[in-house]
Amino acid sequence: MAKHSHDPDDREENLLLLKEEFEKLQKKYSFPKFEELDEEFEIRKIDYDLFLVKEIRRAMMQKLDFMVAVLEPILNPSSGSLHSYVETKIFSKHNVEPMLDFYKKVWALMHKAIYVAYLDEKTEAAWINEVWKEWPSLKKQAAGYSKQIAEGWANVEKEVFSEKYLQ
Repeated sequence: MAKHSHDPDDREENLLLLKEEFEKLQKKYSFPKFEELDEEFEIRKIDYDLFLVKEIRRAMMQKLDFMVAVLEPILNPSSGSLHSYVETKIFSKHNVEPMLDFYKKVWALMHKAIYVAYLDEKTEAAWINEVWKEWPSLKKQAAGYSKQIAEGWANVEKEVFSEKYLQ
């Protein structure tokens, strides 16, 4: 079994073996190229001798989970959270309906991933291909929201913090 080693030779060997195993699955399930999936979901971290389809699904779910976690303080504000308060203020002037639609879409994919985890490899592979097809659009939307949040934080006025504590 490949271990997460700091030895470059071990990492290179795992990567070669991983690519070999992936190529078998790629032919079987019409997956995208290894390099493409790796660039987006860092699948090179997976040990070659694990359940590769399950591990790829998990890697994709991690990215999806991160996407919705970033939006959570805005869409479900916590009254005691300064972070949530500021981000809600940032988006108070924006229409959050598209953000909510995006959030629902990502959660639907996440719950489908949980469901297919109980089924067979073929069904999990179909989910991977479904998400891969949606990925460019999901990534573009997530990047847009992240940019708005970052710019909002960069431009937050002291008054927003004062408002929170003078209520």
